[in-house]
Amino acid sequence: MYYLYFRNKQNELIALNSLKEKLIESGKIIPILEPVSLKAAAKKYIKIFATANLPLVLIVNPSSGSQSPSSVDVEKELIKPIDSSYSNLAIGFIIETPQLTASHLKLLSKYSSRKIYLLHKTECDLVSLKSFLSTRLVGDVYHVFYDSKVSTTYRDQFKRYNRIVLRDHFNRRSKNADYPPKEFFTDLHRIYQPDGFQGFGDFSIVGDNFFESGGPAYAVAIHFVAPQKGNFSKDNIDIHHFLSISNNNTQVDPNGKFLEALKQLVSHVQANPHLRIGLGVAEFEDLHRRQHFPNLGPVKKISIMHHLELIMKMI
Repeated sequence: MYYLYFRNKQNELIALNSLKEKLIESGKIIPILEPVSLKAAAKKYIKIFATANLPLVLIVNPSSGSQSPSSVDVEKELIKPIDSSYSNLAIGFIIETPQLTASHLKLLSKYSSRKIYLLHKTECDLVSLKSFLSTRLVGDVYHVFYDSKVSTTYRDQFKRYNRIVLRDHFNRRSKNADYPPKEFFTDLHRIYQPDGFQGFGDFSIVGDNFFESGGPAYAVAIHFVAPQKGNFSKDNIDIHHFLSISNNNTQVDPNGKFLEALKQLVSHVQANPHLRIGLGVAEFEDLHRRQHFPNLGPVKKISIMHHLELIMKMI
């Protein structure tokens, strides 16, 4: 099972909405949403996902960003309006303190009827953790481990549970112009089961670093994942970075810069037609035909869609 970790930015939610029927049909992907804001888009799409009964993990104690809502507000604004009708909604809880407190346990106890995903961002005292685990069936608790934040010996103490490894594959550069044409992205889809995990996850082409907002860039980069050698069943995954050419240390003409990068992406797809696997590539090719720049947010949405469609094909 693949778990895609998002922080409910609008274009991430739109990407999920565009593919929700495919995601439900495949049964291979469960999004994890950390609601860093309670804007109208978040409320709108949670209701849409509830209506579709999309399998989803919603984190009740978000911590990214400077204005993350409280667990009380997440419950009031996102969970209560759809709680009774959303049977495929699971609850996520981020562990980032060395010990679960009484208030943590009280919060978790509110969701005794739902599956719980504990996201281990640090190693937690097992005595306090077991006081919660003893109240739940083994099959109803999933442990998600931030790969770089906890040790193997810590993870091994939860072998009787469903375990998921979460890793950031996106090697972010400070400037778009610094991205190489292509680099290794991941082999986690191939090794998570031999390593003893029941699921794996990542942060797609967004990465784990959270930014409240972006700004104009000197260069436009389109991030595009693909199997290394074209073998969907056996390959590692690379990521291509298609970059604009006429950057010239200026932030003007994002439209022209995008079309330069898009031309390279479409040429690559034309040379490798096996990459036409779904709606994401089709949207890129349509933008190229129309020579249209939809703004950078929708471009990221399309890259996310393509990544999801690739994972569905490869696992």
